Amino acid sequence: FPSHDTEEFYRNALFIVRAYDTSRCFMLTPGPWGLPTNYSKFDGFKTIADSNVIYNFHMYMPHSYTHQGIKGRPRPISYPSANFNSDSIAKRFKAVKDFEVRTGNKIIVGEFQAVRWAPNADQWVKDVLTNIKANGWLWCYFAYKPNFQFWNPYYVVGNPTAKPQYWYLKNVGTTSDMWKYTINEGYK
Repeated sequence: FPSHDTEEFYRNALFIVRAYDTSRCFMLTPGPWGLPTNYSKFDGFKTIADSNVIYNFHMYMPHSYTHQGIKGRPRPISYPSANFNSDSIAKRFKAVKDFEVRTGNKIIVGEFQAVRWAPNADQWVKDVLTNIKANGWLWCYFAYKPNFQFWNPYYVVGNPTAKPQYWYLKNVGTTSDMWKYTINEGYK
């Protein structure tokens, strides 16, 4: 749960922003890491009352899949499976939806992505987007350290017929299926 210091920090930051701009949106998260599960017992920051506050979370769950191959994490881990699929994504989002209904606060998914070499990473992103849309939330296609090839939506697996543990990435720019899909979803 967020500490009193976190709420005080946000309250002071919002006070400074409002001195110069009374209408800009201000994003908050209960932290840490912006996980959707952080909302399960969170009822919002009680001392922050502002009509342009939006609560935010990141979707990288499960990290074993979305971060596979980074910092020695094992790979390949496949998607979907019996315990890891669109329904399990919906279950992870439930805490945020319950928070939204309970408090009436607006929600945005500020980051989500799977490493480009994760088997069926494109399907995982599509399932995340499907669940975001089902909840009526705003979203940004953003990734931690997007300057790395493994987060960049311009990259695809360059040798898809090889075993997944040997996949490498290739830049195809705006012709990648992931780029086209997220751009089209963003404008529907």
